[in-house]
Parts: sequence; structure tokens; C-alpha cells
Amino acid sequence: MNLNQVTLPAIDLNESTAFYLKLGFTQIVKSDHYARFLCTEGNSTFSIHLSSKKNDSDFIVYFECDDVDAEYNRLKEKGIEFKSEPKD
Repeated sequence: MNLNQVTLPAIDLNESTAFYLKLGFTQIVKSDHYARFLCTEGNSTFSIHLSSKKNDSDFIVYFECDDVDAEYNRLKEKGIEFKSEPKD
């Protein structure tokens, strides 16, 4: 069995979409309540859907890259804010 996608809730769909585009993902579906993205490597996709509830503890998503320090610096240059720096 193959994973089709993971869908996350988003309180502000436009703000969330802008965030994932800034990370470098490609948007492949867009509607007023849903957006789907192709990951930067491989064939995996994930999506976000408009939600009226905010509960930060319901999910964790892990993305993988070859060089964490380089990716961290690339995202900082794009204006992404981090709570802490990567640690070895």
C-alpha cells in the first residue's frame, strides 16, 4: 500500500499556502477551502484544508533533506522564523 497524501488543518488557508510555497513546494491543487502540494523531492504530496479549529498538538509532520544546515540557512534567507537552530 502506498501513502497518497497527508492533509493538515489550516485556520488561514492563504497564509498557510504562502508558507509552503516559500518552503519550495509546488502547488498542484487550489480551491477556496483546500490546497495540495508536491514535495520538492520524490512523488509525495500533502494538502491543507480550511478549518475553524486550532489545535497544535494533533499532528506532527516531518520533512527530510540531505543537508539540514544548508536548508536551515536557505529558509532563513526566505524569512522563515525558527524557534531554535538545528543541533547535531
